[in-house]
Parts: sequence; C-alpha cells; structure tokens
Amino acid sequence: MAEQPSALETTLLARHRKELKDLQSRITQKKKNATKRTRRGVSEECERLERDLKEKHEREAKEITGGPAEGGEEAEEAAEQLAEKVGSLTVQSAEPPNSAKSSKSAPPLPPAQPRPHKPNRAKARLARRAAEMEAQMAAAAAEAANQPDRRTLELAALRERCQSLGLTEQDIPPDGHCLYSAFADQLEWVGLPFDAALDQPLDGGQRKYRHTRAACADYLANHKPSFEPFLDYDVGEDMDGHIAKVRDTAEWGGQMEVLALAKAYGVVANVVQAEGGVIRMGEEEDDGGGGGGVGKKEVWLAYYRHSFGLGEHYNSLRAKR
Repeated sequence: MAEQPSALETTLLARHRKELKDLQSRITQKKKNATKRTRRGVSEECERLERDLKEKHEREAKEITGGPAEGGEEAEEAAEQLAEKVGSLTVQSAEPPNSAKSSKSAPPLPPAQPRPHKPNRAKARLARRAAEMEAQMAAAAAEAANQPDRRTLELAALRERCQSLGLTEQDIPPDGHCLYSAFADQLEWVGLPFDAALDQPLDGGQRKYRHTRAACADYLANHKPSFEPFLDYDVGEDMDGHIAKVRDTAEWGGQMEVLALAKAYGVVANVVQAEGGVIRMGEEEDDGGGGGGVGKKEVWLAYYRHSFGLGEHYNSLRAKR
C-alpha cells in the first residue's frame, strides 16, 4: 500500500500547482501582447521562466525529504517519489492530477476536435489589393497601346516641315549641351565668330558649346531684370545660381537661353517644332545687340519634345545655299 504524502508535501504540491497556474497566466498574456518583432524574444523568455520554475520546484522537493544523507534509502526513495509528483506538474496543465480511484472510474476523454480555420483577413486584404493593382496596370497598358506613337509622329512632322522650308537637319548629341552646340553650328554656318558676344574670349581649344554657354551666361548676367521673371522660383533657384549652371554645367537650355543667345549675337533665332508655327526670337529692338530684325542674320533650330530619351532636344538646321 502506497504511503500517504505528509501534510508538508501536500502543502508543497498545492503551492507548486498555484505557481504553475500563475506562470501559465503570465505566459499567455506575454504571448498575446507580443509583436512580430518581439515574438522570438518573448518565446525565449517564457521558456526560461518555465525552466527556472521547474528547477525551483525540484530543489524544494529535495529539501523537504531531507536528501539521502539525512534519511538513508527511505529518504532517497521519498525524495524521488515527491520529485516525480512535482515533475508531473507542467505549465500546460495547472490542474492537479486525478487520483488513482477517479482515473479508473472516469470514462476516457474524447479526442480533441480541430478548431475551425479562421480566414486570414490580412492575407485576403493583400490579395485583393494585388488583384486591383494588376487590373489597373493591365488597363494602363491597354490604354498606352491605343495611344499614338508621339515620337514617330513628331519625327515625321518635323521632317516634312524642314523639307517645306528648305532646311537640312544636322544631328547634335543629346548630352545636355545640345542647344549650345546647335547654336554654335549655326554661327559657323552663317559666318559669325563664337567670341563676338563674349566679355572675355575663351581659349581656341575649348569645345564650341563652351563659347556659346559663356556668351549666354554673360548676357544673362548683364541683363538680370529682363530674365528674372522666367525663373522657376518653386525650386529655390536664384538668378546667380542659374547663370553659374549655364556657364559651368551641362544644364539643359530652353526658351530663355535661346532668347539670350539671339540677343547676345544680334541674330534672329528661328525655332521649328512639330506643332505650331515657327517661333522667331530676337526680331524686336534689343539692348544694344542690333537694330531690330531687319538685316540680321538668322539661325535655325529644330526643337524636339518627345523624340529623345533625356527629354527636350535641339538640332541645327542648315538652309540650302
């Protein structure tokens, strides 16, 4: 007949069960509050708490029995029996184990039924959003396929317009210096020196666009009030900063720079484009660069908006002689 546990052992087991139950509540709360970032650390902390409590319970069980040195074989056997009882307590089951009598009379528990699978709302939302984006991309691709090829249309329109004006196109590299290179080509074609509009002539070994860039920068610097309204102040640029870009960088030139070059060299600049008429700049009375459009030499430029990968572009147009 099995020896009945002492009152001290019964008290110890009851306290151990309570501590295990309390630990189970703490672990449940920690895992519930864990995020994706902290989940791993929380799991490691929970394992450490379980391990520490189990070691504490085993140590207390040995202390109650007194250990083998105090009670001999009977104490050692009692310690082992109490340790087995303590070891049977786990965090997963904080309820006391059933007695032998109740375990014989109680019917076996039915197998645990699997919980019904709950739909993952986050995954469903992501899948729905991905499907919507895919549908939008397909619609955009279909719309783009139905759009006219702007590059092809622009090239054809400019080719036809140049033929009607008796002009031959000279290709200029699309490197950011295209306006200044095209203008330099035109100056050579009409017989004007590069340094005619420079405050200080450059070394003859400089690239052609360096001369026209310097001439444009000098004219802008000498006529700031006339050109400051053209600046885009939304990007925080002032006139001096823009002039420095014109002189020293590959900053793309536009309508303001075409006008400054026309006034600096005293010529009429004709800009041919696919849509609209020919834009003429420099015809009006300028600030000392010439006597109006009458008698001025003319330069011709082709302006592209859609045909080059880097954006807007200028080519040189030579009139037939």
